[in-house]
Amino acid sequence: VLDASFQGVLYVTHSCLLLPSSCIALSDDRSQERVVFSLNAGQLVYLVVDGASNSQNQSGSYTLRVQAVEE
Repeated sequence: VLDASFQGVLYVTHSCLLLPSSCIALSDDRSQERVVFSLNAGQLVYLVVDGASNSQNQSGSYTLRVQAVEE
């Protein structure tokens, strides 16, 4: 869960070099961003916090909460 002081976007990806094609989860609903996804043991992913605008420099503080849920 992403709580940001700016309009944030949250991505989960397995490759920062190929972000559009390697995105596992994305939240950009203009409120508290939340993603849910499954991983295998040992699988590496990157959590990316970004600003929602491509035309304005957005920055600020944020809190990222990560919770593991066993199935």
